[in-house]
Amino acid sequence: MNLDVQFLTMAWMACCGAVLGASFDTIGVTARRFRFGSAVRAALDVLYWVAATIFVFRVLLMANGGIVRPFVFLGLGIGAVLYMLLIGGWFRTFVNRLLQVLEWLFVRIYRLLHAVVWRPLRWIVMTVWRTVRWIVRNVMRITVSIGRIVLKWSQLVWERLFKRQNR
Repeated sequence: MNLDVQFLTMAWMACCGAVLGASFDTIGVTARRFRFGSAVRAALDVLYWVAATIFVFRVLLMANGGIVRPFVFLGLGIGAVLYMLLIGGWFRTFVNRLLQVLEWLFVRIYRLLHAVVWRPLRWIVMTVWRTVRWIVRNVMRITVSIGRIVLKWSQLVWERLFKRQNR
């Protein structure tokens, strides 16, 4: 491996370090904003490190064929430190404001869908339910009334038939 490839790999790893720092800050700001519990934070940390390992290895594979040397870790550290010193605070503020905007947008979309879709749909379902319930009740009432009439007539007919046979 010549010196040019080593410097190129170190530059790629510095970029990876900056990306890893930004993604770690994004996860941290999001976890604080939405008050994730410690179990969720632990799961996010594990997922982060798995994804970071895969990401760094893919970039390393592209840059120098996947050869791990000490300058790879030096490049990752330099990129992370430069990210923290140069744009870390600004990026965390940006992510926090972006989350505020997304939360505001989500609330507005939810309210709109609630007013435009959910309430009318609920009204339609409740109206259909009440109509079906009313129809079933009235059909049952009519059926019971007809059943009573049929029962009285059948008793009358039965008694007359039974009395005629006994005579």
